Amino acid sequence: SKPEYIEIADKAAHYLLKHARLEDGRLARVVTGGKPLFDAFLEDYAFMMDGLLSLYRATNKKIYLEETLELAKHADALF
Repeated sequence: SKPEYIEIADKAAHYLLKHARLEDGRLARVVTGGKPLFDAFLEDYAFMMDGLLSLYRATNKKIYLEETLELAKHADALF
């Protein structure tokens, strides 16, 4: 629980939440030049949600829980 690791993970999550989402909110598999490309696989959703939940537990920032629930809705609909 080193603060510098949490800060790095926080920045990475913000980048992915901003750039790795397709227009309808689905998760993208690849981000190139800040643009989301290709539909994500189920494991992409699982790892992203796991990381967001870890950040929620580490920071208590509600946004991470909300984004996890939103991704879970998309994963449930797709898979």
